Amino acid sequence: MKSRHIILLSLLIAVILSGWVTWPLGQYFHAGMPSSHRPEAGGPRAMIAGDHLQFLFQLWMLADAFEGKTPLFYHVYEFNQGNDEERRDVGTYYFPFGLMYVAGQFLGGRAVGWNLMLFLSAWLTYLMTWALARRFCASTWTAAVAALPGLLLPYLWMCLLGGSPTGLGMMWVPVIFHGIDVAVRERRVWGAILAGVALFVSPWGDLHVFFFSFLAAPVWMAFCLFWAMEEGTWSFRGRRWRDLLIPVIPFVVLMAAAYLQTALVKHSLSGTAQSQGRSIAESVIFAPRWEGLLAWDPSNAFNLIYLGWVTVAVLAAGLVLLAADAWRNRRGGVNRLLVFLLLLAAILGIVLLALGPNIPGDPRNLVWQGVRKLIPPYKMIRQPAKVFCILAPFLSIALAMALGRISALFSRRAAAAGFLLFAGAAMTWDYGRRIEPTICLLDYEQGAYRAIADDASKCGRDNRAMSIPIWPGDSHWNSLTEYYATLYRTKMLNGYRPSIRLQYRADIFDRFAPMNLGLITDDRLDALLARKIGYLVLQEDAFPDKVSPFPVARTLDALLQHPRIEFLARDAEIWAFKILDAGAPRAMPATARAEDRPRLASRWWWAPEYVAQDAPLVKDDDGTVTGVRLAKGGIRVPLPPRF
Repeated sequence: MKSRHIILLSLLIAVILSGWVTWPLGQYFHAGMPSSHRPEAGGPRAMIAGDHLQFLFQLWMLADAFEGKTPLFYHVYEFNQGNDEERRDVGTYYFPFGLMYVAGQFLGGRAVGWNLMLFLSAWLTYLMTWALARRFCASTWTAAVAALPGLLLPYLWMCLLGGSPTGLGMMWVPVIFHGIDVAVRERRVWGAILAGVALFVSPWGDLHVFFFSFLAAPVWMAFCLFWAMEEGTWSFRGRRWRDLLIPVIPFVVLMAAAYLQTALVKHSLSGTAQSQGRSIAESVIFAPRWEGLLAWDPSNAFNLIYLGWVTVAVLAAGLVLLAADAWRNRRGGVNRLLVFLLLLAAILGIVLLALGPNIPGDPRNLVWQGVRKLIPPYKMIRQPAKVFCILAPFLSIALAMALGRISALFSRRAAAAGFLLFAGAAMTWDYGRRIEPTICLLDYEQGAYRAIADDASKCGRDNRAMSIPIWPGDSHWNSLTEYYATLYRTKMLNGYRPSIRLQYRADIFDRFAPMNLGLITDDRLDALLARKIGYLVLQEDAFPDKVSPFPVARTLDALLQHPRIEFLARDAEIWAFKILDAGAPRAMPATARAEDRPRLASRWWWAPEYVAQDAPLVKDDDGTVTGVRLAKGGIRVPLPPRF
């Protein structure tokens, strides 16, 4: 089959299968974007906070720069403390995926740009995995089925649908492996250059993909060398050894260049909360458990590491047949079995690394501690399952070997084709039933933010604001603020990123966080005005109890009653206010007030969970427990009768 036919066929397969897996996304292609891989109550709904909106915000800035409305490399709409020059941040805008988004946005808007980028990256990942698998089996169709993990692996779609750039970056892994294979087995320089360039570019999209590909490259190179030795096309004797160095050297040079490039990223983390790495306790929280590997329940919380019953069954059948060939001393049987076992060992290693501190039989996390000491950059890994980004090529080549051996059992070509079709359909069903995305519908108008932009234009002020509640900067709730800021190009003091400057937490969050509780003071308002921030936004439906022990109505009342704060507008759950200079008259509409609500605490504690087990109980005459007496002051905490 010619290359152009494979490209067109892979595109058709990718559109059909990914469209089915991600349905009902196709219904909302122009209006919404996925926010997670599993449905939430109520179906599609507007403006769901999450990483998807934060990622969309980053890509929108690139598209806006192409239109000439936002300076390139200036992230002025987040963490802006009044000086736009401080927000200059030279980056890659997730090349080349940012360009895919830009093309889609120009064609049909933000939702189209995002969704088109997801589908294109999934298709390219499948195409590259197919091309790689084809080098290790005799049949194009066998390679097509074996490459399905590159299109359907749950981990891929959980990343893509959840807004993680790791899902996009997985496209580079089969490209890197393909180039290494060409360099090692065919001893061609262009293969080494292809692999090196792909490795160099991979951190522009996602550092996890680069890190794990960098670690896997020597392993994959050794595997390709072993495969060549078993094929009889390579030996350590004579000129062949020297011939290998010529194509491999360019890749090693580019590996070194890529490593130096990421050293700059590490330097950029200095002064952030992540500069010292992630704690083991943090990794425990985010690490999956082994049950997710073959959990039948589609809603299992650890399905991100799901390998698939069909996939495991095919690999097991292939192992039995290859072992039988080796036992019968069939030609090349022992060599093929050894190669297959090497692939299974690589897959097992990836699985163990994905479990991280939750490896069974290691309650003291000795293995995870050893990995962090042996490979220091691993201290920056919060989610060990990210190593699954390199799984698809290993899994696909193992499947290609297993499927090829099973197909050989059928004497007729039609029967073998039927088996491949059945295996592909079963694999698609097995993987696809774990993906049912929630759709986040996008707003394209927001009256409160528009009122700020209009007032700033009328009064000659900068269009700058702070959103309440304010977070330390690493909360997904701020993704809502980032998205709405793009509608009217409002420069926000708030922001959302994984790595936050300690200066921001000390000078901004610690100083203005009391405003979440309604503590609006003149010195805080003056400090905002000194930073050219003349407006406040409150989003009452993004006000969880973590930010305040009091309900949002208390904060609203404080804003509405403060003499230096003027109400501007309200649109749905978002309120806009203007900060006045000291002594300036306020024009407060009489109808603007917080709605009447019970002033109850927004956070509750269940007392039995917070008292000592031997705390004295308060009982009635009949022995019924009515409360518990705390140690200090003899305070009595009433308990409901069900206690």
